[in-house]
Amino acid sequence: MTENNKNNKIDKKINIKNNKIDKKIKVNAKEVKEVNEKEVKDEKELNIKLNPSNKEKNITSSLVVKNTTVVDLEIKESKELLEIIDLMKSNGVSDPKSLLPTVSKKEFSFELHNTNSSFANAVRRVLITDINTKCLDCSFESIDTDDRYILVDVLTKNINMIPIYQDINTEYKISIDKFNDTNKIIDLKASDIIITNKGKQVNINELIPNTNIALSNLRPSRKIKIHDIKIINGTANESYSKFTSVGIVKYDILDVEPYNIYDNTGQRSINSSPSKFKISFVTNANVEPKYIMKLLVEEMSSKLLMCKDQLIKYRTNPSSASELKIYKEKNITVYRYEKIYITYAAMLAHKCYELNKNILLSAGTVYRYDSNVGIIKIDHSDPDNMLLSAIDACLYDVKLLL
Repeated sequence: MTENNKNNKIDKKINIKNNKIDKKIKVNAKEVKEVNEKEVKDEKELNIKLNPSNKEKNITSSLVVKNTTVVDLEIKESKELLEIIDLMKSNGVSDPKSLLPTVSKKEFSFELHNTNSSFANAVRRVLITDINTKCLDCSFESIDTDDRYILVDVLTKNINMIPIYQDINTEYKISIDKFNDTNKIIDLKASDIIITNKGKQVNINELIPNTNIALSNLRPSRKIKIHDIKIINGTANESYSKFTSVGIVKYDILDVEPYNIYDNTGQRSINSSPSKFKISFVTNANVEPKYIMKLLVEEMSSKLLMCKDQLIKYRTNPSSASELKIYKEKNITVYRYEKIYITYAAMLAHKCYELNKNILLSAGTVYRYDSNVGIIKIDHSDPDNMLLSAIDACLYDVKLLL
């Protein structure tokens, strides 16, 4: 065999091998391209599923907020009031009318139409327990007195319950320094509170709307000093006596007569589906009703957004969702949310049913009634997306309250 023939055979082998490599590279490249396209497709589908912005744009609501009213609850002169004033004068009170509140409370009411009992009840409960409220607070150690009959724990609670303006400067220095130089037992009142700001004394009415509130008694020739009275924040869930933003909260059903156990009239709640409600609350003369409604919307929106954020995190990385656990009970998907009560669980479950009346199961409950652990159970082919849609719809309804 000549040298040329040998070289030709070697060249053919090399060409065949190169062609095989080229084909393999093309096949691999095609596979890689298909894998990448699949990953992109999966990622897009996941983003659409977790962030249904296209659906959010089309969210509509049948909820209507109407008949909003504000009423000043001024103290009106009446026969009973005049009798009390005369009685006080006969007992040595020179000017009883000066003891009446100078700032009136306000009653705010509104109606919710085309909604459900779970949403209306959520609004009621949040007004009572979840509105962030400022109050005065002091420790036992900050009280210095030589009157041994003063009950320190009762005094601190009375200070807690003084209604104060909610838009006040939290940098005020607040104290009490009182000496009884009379031969009678006198009242220690809210008007005895001293407020300073940067060394200058501030009018008490900038802090407290009505200062004629008795805190304790002080015996003759006795003194009391309370230093370092602080302004703190909290909700009624933590301490109802301290952090109560509103007084009376009423909830009335307008389109269904409630069941009366005494004369067997009306409808039981389990057999009815009311859609019209009236909610009202009374302020403590220390805050405007519109400000309370703003706080209500902020609080409810914050909780709903937390639910949404935790669900999205759980879908992408379960360990990153610290406030949510998802597990299965046969065909039922269970969402266990920390830091939300049955209020939100019931509202979201009810909204799931409204969005899809053919849903097999949608129930809201609580892990234990003394815990802030809400449970939502859903039996649906796509429970995550169902719950996300319910959250978005509830957020839309909440915004309509303003």
